[in-house]
Amino acid sequence: MRMIGLAAAALLLASCATVEAPAPSPSPPPAPAADLDADPLNLQIEIGRYSALLGQVVEHTGVAYEHKGAGDTVPEGPPALMAELAAAVADYNAVRAALCASRNGAATYAAIRAASCNAQFRPAWPAAPLTHALVAQRSHEAGQPIIGLWSDVCDEARRLQPKAQQDEPVCPME
Repeated sequence: MRMIGLAAAALLLASCATVEAPAPSPSPPPAPAADLDADPLNLQIEIGRYSALLGQVVEHTGVAYEHKGAGDTVPEGPPALMAELAAAVADYNAVRAALCASRNGAATYAAIRAASCNAQFRPAWPAAPLTHALVAQRSHEAGQPIIGLWSDVCDEARRLQPKAQQDEPVCPME
């Protein structure tokens, strides 16, 4: 009987023991570069699209800025694409600085102008041999803030559009 009592006490104590929950699994890592489109022609189109989006931001907000451009002395291949991407990032920062400094139409685009006064986008791209896959990864990273600014400006432009023109596209890149 005593043995049964001891076994019951051991079972009771075991049921009160704390069991560690398994550690939560970490969030999935960002998409690997292999999932990004590294086709040179598609990269050229994507990077060129960033300049077109910034052109629409300038058109709607009325700000002026000095276009940086990649220049004509860049070789072909990934270095040329990277130079165009770096120029798009420089243009993005110049447009944001112009938006921040602009006081035209204080009632329109005011929130976007205020948000543009944050720190510039300065991606930490370490020196590495350039490949199309690496340019694709960097283009994806640079495209997020550019597309975000463009989207915010287009949303505000749609809100400001006269009702008679509601059927006309505000941002043709949509």
